[in-house]
Amino acid sequence: MNMISVIIPTGSGKINIKILDEIKKINAEEIIIVGRNIATDNLDNKTIIYETNGNKNPAENRNFGASKANSDYLLFIDDDVLIDHNYINKKFSKDILKYDLYYGIYSTKDSNKNYTDFFENEINRHRKLKCDLFSSSHFLIKKNIFYDLGGFNDELDTYEDIEFYNRCLNEKIKIYFDKSFEGRH
Repeated sequence: MNMISVIIPTGSGKINIKILDEIKKINAEEIIIVGRNIATDNLDNKTIIYETNGNKNPAENRNFGASKANSDYLLFIDDDVLIDHNYINKKFSKDILKYDLYYGIYSTKDSNKNYTDFFENEINRHRKLKCDLFSSSHFLIKKNIFYDLGGFNDELDTYEDIEFYNRCLNEKIKIYFDKSFEGRH
């Protein structure tokens, strides 16, 4: 079984209960939440909270979470992204992983209830399918590869994921884009 550390960077400190409940069902060694003013209700014993001082950008929070992770694999999930724990457990926990980095796509399932979420999901789908751009909203990477790449560029407040992905491509790490690895706002 692959040992996974889930890392959730948060700026607001608020993680939707539905999202957190789904994440807690992942067969993970630990769930690391990094940010400020983190709400501590509805957590379990494998959840570790690291409060940051001041406003840290997502890259800083992701890098800090990775530095605290104990597992061989890092599963980054943004605090506003709902994933399917069954997919994660089946695909990443049990299978032999042939690639260094796995990333997915945004789904528009069930997002018709909220136009803003639907619009954001569509933009992110377009980014991937039409422009071949990576989103750091939900992805799994081998920890040693993440460190070899130097993590995220924490001097970038936005688009740090695109810069990170370009380094992945330049270093020719084994990347797999999986349309079944869905996340949604």
